[in-house]
Amino acid sequence: MISHLADPMKTPWSQNFLANRSVAERCVRALELDGKEPVLEIGPGRGVLTEILLDSSPALFAVEIDPRMVEFLREKFAGERRLTLLCSDFLDVPAADLPPGPGLKVIGNLPYAVVSPILQKLLAWPAWSAAVVMVQKEVGRRILSGPGSREYGILAISVRSRAKAEKVCDVNRGSFRPAPNVDSMVLRLTPLPRPVYEPEMEEKFFAAVRGSFAHRRKTIQNSLARHLEIPPERIRKAFTAAGLDPEARAETFSVEAFKRISEIL
Repeated sequence: MISHLADPMKTPWSQNFLANRSVAERCVRALELDGKEPVLEIGPGRGVLTEILLDSSPALFAVEIDPRMVEFLREKFAGERRLTLLCSDFLDVPAADLPPGPGLKVIGNLPYAVVSPILQKLLAWPAWSAAVVMVQKEVGRRILSGPGSREYGILAISVRSRAKAEKVCDVNRGSFRPAPNVDSMVLRLTPLPRPVYEPEMEEKFFAAVRGSFAHRRKTIQNSLARHLEIPPERIRKAFTAAGLDPEARAETFSVEAFKRISEIL
């Protein structure tokens, strides 16, 4: 049993477990549960969020990568029929094995190393109605950043093109055991009714975004030309016709502007 292990805090995945109950309560409040919605928890760890969620949701589905933590949670919540535990990497779980929508709400203290892949999987999945996620503070600032800021880039555009992101609170590193070397931030995500781009334009939209930021110190014209192998003059003419500045840098363009760029190239 996990309670017999010498140090249950040490895991092969270098996890940092949330230990501050007041922070956990604030995260759950931000999810705005009405007692009827099912919840998906990503990475329950030692169950500080899980315990609170079970008081607010009729069905909790938790995905935990660490078998030792799964064993610990099964001990802690033995007999709790509202809880379904899956021992797996969330990134490897097929959508068909996750709870069905609509109305599903998602919560999780996301592992720093895989925040972006998890967010991309979540954003591409139509079943959820709201998500509250804890991320590294620097990553949170990047997600919330807007055009013209140093943090603004592919991650912000990827999120903003499909969801509304709001800051819930900052979380000090001392709220975790063991304590990480950085502070965290809690975000609430609400999916847009539809992405900024048309479904058939998704590939072109993100190709334009990646190409624009491939060489951040260059103008957007030169970065796109080099990355997408398009003649610079063709890009200049297309930008000018669309009322966009080809000499500006990528970080000055809004999400809506990138939609136009993907349509004119």
